[in-house]
Amino acid sequence: MKKDIYISLVFSSKGVDFAEDVLMNKAISTIIPLQLPDIKKSVKIPLIGKVHL
Repeated sequence: MKKDIYISLVFSSKGVDFAEDVLMNKAISTIIPLQLPDIKKSVKIPLIGKVHL
């Protein structure tokens, strides 16, 4: 005896737009990792001298 199984899915345009936004943001964040340069600065403070930040 063979049983037929059916699956039905309904997608709303809002749901598809939401999924697209989530997946695109995830894809962009994994493709382009954020790399910040090291920030170095020297300041001369009276009585203390030169300070490296």
